[in-house]
Amino acid sequence: MKSREISDTEKHREERVGRSPKKQAEYIGVAWKRGRDNDGPNVEVRGGSPEEAAYSGLNPLTSFFTVNANTYTLLSNFSAYLTVSAMSPAVSYFFREFIVTVWDNQVLNIIFTPAPKSFAFINGIEVVSMPNNLYTTDIDNRYPLVNYNNFFYFHNTTSLETVYRVNVGGRFVANVNDTGMFRTWLDDSNYIFGGATGVVHKWRDDVTIKYTNHTPAYTAPAEVYITQRTMGRVPYVNLNYNLTWFFPVDSGFNYLVRLHFCENEVDITGENQRVFSIFINNMTAETEADVMVWSGGSDIPVYRDYVVWVPEGRQSKQDLWLALHPSLNSKPRYADAILSGLEILKLNKLDGSLAGPILN
Repeated sequence: MKSREISDTEKHREERVGRSPKKQAEYIGVAWKRGRDNDGPNVEVRGGSPEEAAYSGLNPLTSFFTVNANTYTLLSNFSAYLTVSAMSPAVSYFFREFIVTVWDNQVLNIIFTPAPKSFAFINGIEVVSMPNNLYTTDIDNRYPLVNYNNFFYFHNTTSLETVYRVNVGGRFVANVNDTGMFRTWLDDSNYIFGGATGVVHKWRDDVTIKYTNHTPAYTAPAEVYITQRTMGRVPYVNLNYNLTWFFPVDSGFNYLVRLHFCENEVDITGENQRVFSIFINNMTAETEADVMVWSGGSDIPVYRDYVVWVPEGRQSKQDLWLALHPSLNSKPRYADAILSGLEILKLNKLDGSLAGPILN
């Protein structure tokens, strides 16, 4: 199924069901928008404009519903009103993005089930076919399981929810500027931690990203790989802080953390020039990361995947931390670290659920 934007008419349809092409994975993008008075989301029906199509007499505070896609539970007892009210900074709309397996000739059924004495609504649904190996590769391929000295294996029915997709050091990238997958990339300014935020390297016209078979163009757009954030060139400063980001996530799930890298600075020309450690939730994911070793050269993008378990706790949400720090064990030329982009995706529980906690 070809990727595309939701048209204005389709944004106000209640529900769509898409038939799968011969692919194993599908994006499902589900969108809600706020009302004109910012008191809650509009409730709209097919065939009318947003202003004319609102269900009169229905209070968005009372809307709680569950969303299933075939055997997967995407949302449970979900309130669009409470979700958008908790967002900071305030937004005019929001969406949730999921990745599910759809087999050949299988119908993708998306079912909205309201809670008793409640109602369900949706402003738009987008279904996009994606390459099978974009996020979940062959089941024999293993992913490092952070802090467990073990590996995580994806099953061919593993479902995911995109929690964060960030262009580090760069600007917001709209879905129409993504490389075929219609993903949205946020800038990292709302997630960088502390006063030491490193050095931002913005877009350069003289850089051409050299995609490879391992990192094809649909992995991430060139804007992600050309822009980046580093620690700077002052060793004694860099050695006394971590370049750190934090991301609130639901407790009780495994998360796939994908980090995107690309060395395109003129001062970095070979291996053992910029080497650094990677920490996820204060646990060591890499002791000596060298992007030039991973990629094989300048302007060549590469990514690394890690799975981290966020245990259940007293709070329904926890901060997932990512920190980079220079590693001097191999005596590199610079005491520095680099990151171009990152993605955080939630993995389903054993019962197929991706549903997070109920907001109060």
